[in-house]
Amino acid sequence: MEAATVCGRYRLDFYAGGVTYQLTAQKTFCAIKYVNLLYHYKNGEENPDGFLGI
Repeated sequence: MEAATVCGRYRLDFYAGGVTYQLTAQKTFCAIKYVNLLYHYKNGEENPDGFLGI
């Protein structure tokens, strides 16, 4: 997964292999949580020194 964006209140777009995928969910879905999770994971993979800044 290359990137993710929040597109609306209950919609998450993510990009993988040059293709855009879109998830639409119910009111209990928090898209920003999953975007933050992705970037937290990517920062950990790219920065083995332990700094996970934004």
